Amino acid sequence: MKKILCLVVILFVAICALTACKESSSNNNLDLNNNPQGLEFYLLDDDTYAVSMGNAKYLSNITFPSSYNGKTVTRIVSNQSVFAVPNDYRHQKTVTIPDTITHIEDYAFELFVDLKSIELPSGLLYIGEKAFYGCSSLSNIAIPDSVITIGNQAFGSCTSLAKISIPNSVTDIGSDAFSGCAALEFNEYDNAFYLGNEDNPYIVLMEAKSQDILSCNINSGTKHIYSSAFYYCKSLSAITLSEGLISIDDGAFRGCSSLVNINIPNSVTKLGQGILYDCSALAYNEYDNALYLGNEDNPYVLLMKKSNWLATSCEIHNKTKFIHGEAFAYSNLENITIPDSVVFIDYYAFQYCNALKSVIIPDSVKIIGHAAFDRCSSSPTIYCEATSLPLEWDSSWNGSGGKVVWGYNNEQ
Repeated sequence: MKKILCLVVILFVAICALTACKESSSNNNLDLNNNPQGLEFYLLDDDTYAVSMGNAKYLSNITFPSSYNGKTVTRIVSNQSVFAVPNDYRHQKTVTIPDTITHIEDYAFELFVDLKSIELPSGLLYIGEKAFYGCSSLSNIAIPDSVITIGNQAFGSCTSLAKISIPNSVTDIGSDAFSGCAALEFNEYDNAFYLGNEDNPYIVLMEAKSQDILSCNINSGTKHIYSSAFYYCKSLSAITLSEGLISIDDGAFRGCSSLVNINIPNSVTKLGQGILYDCSALAYNEYDNALYLGNEDNPYVLLMKKSNWLATSCEIHNKTKFIHGEAFAYSNLENITIPDSVVFIDYYAFQYCNALKSVIIPDSVKIIGHAAFDRCSSSPTIYCEATSLPLEWDSSWNGSGGKVVWGYNNEQ
């Protein structure tokens, strides 16, 4: 009898709580600057607050506050414990964000399918991974000219998104940032489609007009080439990239099997994975058992692959910035020192280097891709100048399980 009574009490409390929730959410114009109830706040190490949506998701007009408990609110974060909005509370939503917000973190508005409009603050610096992923009601958005980073799949599957402004300030666009945005309206130049802004409509080269193009004169104002932009354009034979280009994303020229000439400008600071994979016709520059791509001033920007399968050593050029995927895979390398000009080592770069005994990696290397040192049966010792695992090194970078020495100093 006591158990039955307890169950009845629990059920009654649950019903009351649900009723209260519906009543509290009936005011769909609640101003959360004055009444932050429903939002969730987290004090950060810099003595500012991060905020997540919490139960404010039930409202139709959401205004994030600029301060909480006398401290500035600087970040919007995801609340992974919040479940999807029930159908009873589904309605078009408008979100207002204060100018104090500098970061919209990963997954902040993911699958917020009823988000109709949002104005991003003028001081925003960072839009995280999948920040607006699946916001299928969002039709247009202007990214302020303060934003530096747009994360991986930040606007992925925003199926209604037709217009988006990309400012000149953006230096980093993540992979598939706009994947599944079938309604996007592009700007056209020669044989490619672009996104940009009023002053420069050609910031991001999104895709070739078709896979059958023979050439493409890339606009001189282009700063980013989007992932798979020229994917398997098999008839494309030559292309010139202008100084001022910042990034080339994953697989941008993958499968361009007729591509003979391509220059990599010195201005490029970021390469995605496998940008020239399966480009079998490329003409290279050679230096000590390796083949390179670059430009007139520096022919050695990108180390593409080994030139001698039997070579046991390779001196990487001291002006090389990037090492392409599978560059030394299955080689007979025994020892290699990576110069401090290198910032990126792509996936599988040293896979199956079964004679490899040791590697020295300088702290200039900011990114190492998936399984870069995978399955080297010799289990080489890897000497890293970095004191701990850098944030952007893939978790499986050392697939061989060889000993890693952190904080290495070659004067030791």
